[in-house]
Amino acid sequence: MAVTGPFSATFHLTSWEQLLSTAYGRTLVVKILLVGALLLTSATHVLLLRPRLKRERRKYAYAVSRAQPDQATAEPKRTAKLIAQQIKLREGRLAKRTQHLIRVLRWEPVLGVAVLVCVGLMNVFAGTLSPIAAPTQAASQTAGTSTSFHTSVLTSDRKYKVALDVNPNLSGSNVFTVSVADINTGAPITNVGISLYASSLDMDMGVETVNLQPDGKGHFSASGDLLMGGDWQIRIQIRTPENTLHEATVKVLTPY
Repeated sequence: MAVTGPFSATFHLTSWEQLLSTAYGRTLVVKILLVGALLLTSATHVLLLRPRLKRERRKYAYAVSRAQPDQATAEPKRTAKLIAQQIKLREGRLAKRTQHLIRVLRWEPVLGVAVLVCVGLMNVFAGTLSPIAAPTQAASQTAGTSTSFHTSVLTSDRKYKVALDVNPNLSGSNVFTVSVADINTGAPITNVGISLYASSLDMDMGVETVNLQPDGKGHFSASGDLLMGGDWQIRIQIRTPENTLHEATVKVLTPY
C-alpha cells in the first residue's frame, strides 16, 4: 500500500497541483495519510506496547509466585502484606496496559477499511483527471485522416446524447474522443467520468478498456488499441457525480 500510492500518482497525475485540485488527487492524499497512520499504529503496538505488556506480565507472574502457599509460609507477615500489595499494584498496571493495547488494536481494522474505500474511490475518480500529453499528441498527429469514424447516439435511458470519434479508425493505436450533451438542453456535460469497452464481433479477443480524460472544453479523449480490422462493438459508460451509470453502445467497422 505504501508503494502503490506514489506509483499511482506518477502514472495518473501530470502535475503536483492535481493532488489538491482533483478528486482523484485528494483521495490519493487521504489514502497516503491513512497508510501512514496504519503503519504508525502497527509500529506502536508491535515495538512499544507489546514489549511493555510482556515485561509487566513477567513482573506480575513473579509477584504471584511469591504469594504461593509454599513461599508465603516462609515470608514474615509484614512481607506477605507487602507482596499482596505489590500483586494488586502489578495487576492494576497489567490491566491498564492491556486495555491500552486493545484500544490501539481497534484502530487498525478501521484504518485498513478506510484505505480500501480510498482505493475504490480512486478507481471511480480516475476518469475525472486532466488529459495526459500522449493522447493529445496522438490526436494531433492523426487529425484529418479520411478513415476516421464519427457517430452520435443516445444513452439507453435517453438522458444524454453521446458523440464518438475514433481516429484514425485503423487496426492498432487509435484516439477515442467522446462528448456528452444533455438531451433536453443540449448543454455539454463536463463533470462526468467516461470509460469505453471495445470488443471484437469477429473474434473473441477480450475487452479493451479505455478510460477517457477531460480536456476542460467538453471533450474526453484517450488512446487505445483496436487489435485488428473488422466489426467492433464499443460500449460507452458514463459515470455522473452521483455515481450513476449511463450507457450507450456503438458498432464500428474498422478497415483491415
